[in-house]
Order: sequence, then structure tokens, then C-alpha cells
Amino acid sequence: MHGDIECAGNAHQLCLAEHLDLKQFYASLSCMNFGSFPGAIGTVALTRKCAETNGVDWWQSGVGRCIQGQRAEREGRAARRLASREWNVQEAYPAVFDVDDEDAELEYLAHEARRLLRQSVRRTHKAEVTKSCTIDIASTIKHDRRRRCIVDGGVWKGCDDGHAPADFVRVIEKEWKALNDLEIDLVDTNANKAPPARDEDDGSVKHEEIEYDLLEVLGDYSEN
Repeated sequence: MHGDIECAGNAHQLCLAEHLDLKQFYASLSCMNFGSFPGAIGTVALTRKCAETNGVDWWQSGVGRCIQGQRAEREGRAARRLASREWNVQEAYPAVFDVDDEDAELEYLAHEARRLLRQSVRRTHKAEVTKSCTIDIASTIKHDRRRRCIVDGGVWKGCDDGHAPADFVRVIEKEWKALNDLEIDLVDTNANKAPPARDEDDGSVKHEEIEYDLLEVLGDYSEN
């Protein structure tokens, strides 16, 4: 970890992931990671520059409110309207400060960004992730229902299927095919099953009807 600034950067990136499609999110993320790491990651100036470079409307997308809050959004939208009427007025942009300066003041982080960061920390703790980078791929083939690959101090660990980009592509495609095959089998099985029993008096479905829930089927699949 690089301290509070990187935590703020994590919150910024969670806001991007929450409000953008995958293409714009990944492009903005790559922009933030470009150059010397961690650089200015964690500053609103960098996050906004990278987002807008990739065609994101800072306020309209919801990213700006997520990171800076409703008050900043109202002020930003008002400044934008004023700027559209008067050529000599521009919306104020935050300045980039030196993130290597230990005395640098952290910028305000809005409620949604803090909430997303807390949720991310809880998910990380629940998944027992303790190293960065940890790569998990959900599995319907493995008994423990996941494939985990860890980079620890530059050393790859637990990567039974390989750790090159082509290896990850191959594994994801294999898992995707297995999941789709399982879903097709489920549909075929349900088509051959008798309809649920109904009460003769009112025609309502009795409590013992079979629930065709894919998650339950996957749970049963993992136990067999």
C-alpha cells in the first residue's frame, strides 16, 4: 500500500467502475496507471483528466458526484452553464499536488466513494485476499469453485494453469463454456420434469414445487 493517497485512488477507481461501461472504465484506469506509479493517483485532477480524455462527462456520468459529492456537482454544473454563456469564464478544475509530499492534504471524498471503498474492503477480507496482486476466477469445474493466482514480491504462486495473458484467456474461455453447458443441461432437465403440483380447489401451486434456481443448482453441483 502507498498510504491514504492510494486508498483515495482505489475509491476513485471504484466510482469509475460503478458508473462507466467496461470499455471507458478500463481506458480511464490505464490512463491513471500510465507513467511512474503511483504518480498522482488519488487526486481528483488526474482521475477527471483521464475520464474526460476517454469521453466521460464528469458530472452527467455520475462519476463526479460519486467522488466529489452533490455540492461540488451543483457548483460544477453552475460553472459549466455560466461558461457556456460567457467566453471568459471556465469551470474551476482542481490542481494536482505532489503525492510524494507527506504533508499534502487529502481531498474530500464523497459518501458514495467511501461506501464503495468500505464494501470493497469487506469483499476482500471475506475472500481472504492478503496479497496484491491476487487474481480469482470463478469456477464450476474446480471443487472449491475458484482458481486463484497470486503475485507476491514479483513471484507468481498457485497459478496451476499458467500466468501469461494467454493462459488467463484460455482458462476464462474454458470456464465460460462449462458454465454455458451446465445451463443448457439445466434447461433440458427442467423441460423433462413434470409441472409442479397444484391444489385442486384453487389451482395454486403447492409449497413442494421444484424451484429452478441456477445458483442452487450450481451449489448442488459443487457438492457432488
